[in-house]
Amino acid sequence: MSLSHAETFTARSTQQILSQLSDSVKSIYQQTKDHPFAELEIELHKKFAEAERQCMAKLLEQYDWDYPSFFSGEKTYKKISRNKKTYMTLAGEVTLERSLYRTRRNGPTYCPLELNTGLIEGFWTPQAAKQAIHLVSLNTPAEAEQIFKEFGLMSPSKSSLDRLPKKLNEYWEANRLNCEQKLLDVFEIPAEAFMCAVSLDGVMISTRYAQVLPGDSRWCEACCGTVSFFDKKGELLLTRFLARMPEHKKKNAQIPIGHAG
Repeated sequence: MSLSHAETFTARSTQQILSQLSDSVKSIYQQTKDHPFAELEIELHKKFAEAERQCMAKLLEQYDWDYPSFFSGEKTYKKISRNKKTYMTLAGEVTLERSLYRTRRNGPTYCPLELNTGLIEGFWTPQAAKQAIHLVSLNTPAEAEQIFKEFGLMSPSKSSLDRLPKKLNEYWEANRLNCEQKLLDVFEIPAEAFMCAVSLDGVMISTRYAQVLPGDSRWCEACCGTVSFFDKKGELLLTRFLARMPEHKKKNAQIPIGHAG
């Protein structure tokens, strides 16, 4: 798919956003004698974040299509509606109009904007999803929600942070071997590597797979391992970490023969 609506992102719209930002910054500078520095620091951050969101909305608009219909892959896509939707970007939520298309009555709905930009689950920009996944891999969704609020840019809800890894996990498990092979294909062993060490272990974690009453849990063993590379002096060069949640007989924790490359 090619881009469209490039003409909408004009120098005039950019100048308007930057002009508003400049006025806001000047206003903040004028308050230094009357307001604590901490308050002005937060306010300055908010103004730049708002300008970034406006620019992100303009950027996303470049990937939208607004044609009555178009032809692709021997199919005709007809526009069924044009309405607003909110998306999560690195700067926070932005709301804009986009077009929806179908190839047949009551058939699947296609959104060129979401397809052209590679939005995750029709909501997250790729980089926003990457940050969210990283944070929920280290914290609970509730903790991640609070951390994002402190950052002052995007502020996804606990429920959104909870759904994202579950949805991505569904895709990963359905395409696990292909995804793992793609990771192996781009993996590079350090040129200075002289020795490789492979470790496999397990860790007991509390799960709710067998939950009966509120608060009930069952301790199960998760599989974890590392692949490390060292130079001739024994200095660590690189470590790759691998893990899987508890699974009966660890049937998916084993890499099939010929798949390791």
